[in-house]
Amino acid sequence: MDTSMTREAHSRRLMDNLVIVGGGVIAFGAWTLVKMVLLFVLQSEQAIREMFQMELEFSWPVVVLGLAIVTVVDLALRLYIGLSAWAEGHGRHKGPVYLVVVALTILGTAMSVYIDVLTYLASPLDMVVALTIDVTSLATLVLLLASAICLRRLSATE
Repeated sequence: MDTSMTREAHSRRLMDNLVIVGGGVIAFGAWTLVKMVLLFVLQSEQAIREMFQMELEFSWPVVVLGLAIVTVVDLALRLYIGLSAWAEGHGRHKGPVYLVVVALTILGTAMSVYIDVLTYLASPLDMVVALTIDVTSLATLVLLLASAICLRRLSATE
């Protein structure tokens, strides 16, 4: 079997991974936005305060603004990661910055999984849903990082 053909096929597969997984990362960002909107629509102020273990000393507008900022930053990061992966998957060279952002997002998502386990020990059903989504998001980010690194290594050896 011709090794150049094998490398080309492997390269195409990695590029396809980046396109598909980049879309998945964007979808998880959109899910975060939907989740926060539903949280504010369906839950009372007191339930949200209890969920995040917030004292009454924080004013409600500050709580809403803080959660909105975190949600928008998360969405922006995931959009940046997803679009960068999509671009790299279509053959446009991307710098190393987005891979650093991916690595930091992996750490944040891993911490979220850990917090999910600690927070939802009293309610296993809630934990299963949150944990499934967070672990899937984590796996998506890890696959994206691994595919990007492998593609770059493969391109460097050519």
